[in-house]
Amino acid sequence: MNLGILIFFIVFLSNTFCQEETWAKTPLDVLWSKTFKKMTFRDPLVFTPLEMKAGYFYYGDKSFWQNLPYDGSSITDTPVLLDSSQFGFNILDNISNRRGIFIEIDFLRTNLPHFIFHQNYFDLQFGLGLRMSQFLANANLPTEPIWESSSSRGNYNFKPYAQGINFNTSMSWQYSTKRSTYLYHSIGNSQMTFYESEGGDLYLNGTGLSESFGIGTKFIRGEVNKSFGFSYGIEYKWNRIYIMNVVDPENISPINGIDLVSSGLFLTFGIQFGGKKTTGDIAYQFMRNNDFIKAAENFQTFLDDYSRHGKRKKALKMLEYCRTQIPYQQVLNGIDQTYKRDYNEAIVWLNNAEDFADSTLLDEIYSRKRKIAILLLDSVKTYKNKMTIEEAERIVRNAIDLQPNLELANEILASLYLDKGNLNISTGNYSKALFYYNQVIDIYPQMSDLVSNKLEDIIQAYKKDAYFAAKLEDLYLVRKSLKSITEIKPEISSELDFLIIEIEDKIKETDDNKSRNFIQKYIEKKKIEASKNAPNKLILGMTKKEVEMIYGVPRYIDQIENGNSFFEMWTFQSDKGKEYLFFEEDILIKIK
Repeated sequence: MNLGILIFFIVFLSNTFCQEETWAKTPLDVLWSKTFKKMTFRDPLVFTPLEMKAGYFYYGDKSFWQNLPYDGSSITDTPVLLDSSQFGFNILDNISNRRGIFIEIDFLRTNLPHFIFHQNYFDLQFGLGLRMSQFLANANLPTEPIWESSSSRGNYNFKPYAQGINFNTSMSWQYSTKRSTYLYHSIGNSQMTFYESEGGDLYLNGTGLSESFGIGTKFIRGEVNKSFGFSYGIEYKWNRIYIMNVVDPENISPINGIDLVSSGLFLTFGIQFGGKKTTGDIAYQFMRNNDFIKAAENFQTFLDDYSRHGKRKKALKMLEYCRTQIPYQQVLNGIDQTYKRDYNEAIVWLNNAEDFADSTLLDEIYSRKRKIAILLLDSVKTYKNKMTIEEAERIVRNAIDLQPNLELANEILASLYLDKGNLNISTGNYSKALFYYNQVIDIYPQMSDLVSNKLEDIIQAYKKDAYFAAKLEDLYLVRKSLKSITEIKPEISSELDFLIIEIEDKIKETDDNKSRNFIQKYIEKKKIEASKNAPNKLILGMTKKEVEMIYGVPRYIDQIENGNSFFEMWTFQSDKGKEYLFFEEDILIKIK
């Protein structure tokens, strides 16, 4: 089998192996999941401490909301409510007199339901707000019929200004980490002044209600590891101000109130806490990409970190699903590593897959492991000449790990050990060659006859070494060579044992002579050194006569036999106690 066919089989296996089940069943499911479920396990938006809104609006009568934003068409009815003395307020017909600037500050908006119902489908927040509407018109009051407009600081003009406190509610949805969409409602009291004099005095105060509806989107920015983020966005708002209680101390105005509706686009800026992606969302993304191993790890982390999250049951369900798919992924990873020729990693993946695989998958795993093992062995047989022996052995070992009872693997491994043995013979390393030949017989006994011939070659080589060592009087090498022969061929040990014993005796005799000569030279050296420093003291290496010249005749003389050695012990008595001197062949060797 050539390399191209081998690669084809591996690719074929990776494509036709057991197919793991995917969570999203159809392309539409996949698209929906990637688009709208990226924040399935997000943290709810729990708190918006501050949000500012500012923009430009147009206003008109009750029908104004039916028009497009910033519609410049004339109004059919005046929003200003008049008493019976007047019937028209035509100064608002011009669109330039129906414009204004709106500023609103919302604060302490809190997701109160979150603390009761743990859900993150939408975020329902309640808070307080301050609002201000500055109407840009500075129109003269009507002249037909004539309106009273004089004041102590110039004439009055129609320039309303409104402000108030409101209670607001927002409901938002978040489908990504960077954007959310929301609906908004607020209601509260409103205070308005209708007139402003040329000198800046305000007159004609009224109180009432204000209500607004809005729809908007926010873009969120913030660091992942921070609990808060900054938002900016745009909001389209419809607003109504209804003023009925008007105070006219000087009784100069026919205005009884106002029923004004407005609309416009507003920019928003704020700070918010929550709305962050969690490890559950990371896990869900891994699961959508069929990486069930990392998905399971992140789902477990999510469950450990969020004990009260509203999506815990969903996370548990997905975790169990991922665990059923992990063995399939491990097998496919193993096949992929085999294709990349990282066989060690492939074996790790396939073995891990067995731990949690069901019986059906186990049968598939064993079948595929056997096929991969055969492919690996076949590649060694085909390309052995292009590999080092170590590379070939590693591949065979990987195949054995995949399929331990494969006879072909034992045969190929034995042939590799035979090659190793031959290589060591060629370099003269007979002991190593002998080790590999024994491995061949243990692994694959069918090669015993072939190994026997090689063993005979080693025996002849050892005999040759013994012969030349004997000529060089290297008794150690002779003994080693003869013993190696008896280990290889025990049946001839009876012929060589006597020779080995004789050689060992000669080695012992030679060693004893060498040791004795060394000791004698050492003693003579110490004797000379000591005699220079202390001529009247006993030193090792002195003869008996030299000792008698210093100590005199001993009190006792004893003969001591220790194995094959004989010693003479002299005993001297003094005030300090007894002293013992030991002689061997007339030489002092020990003082005690």
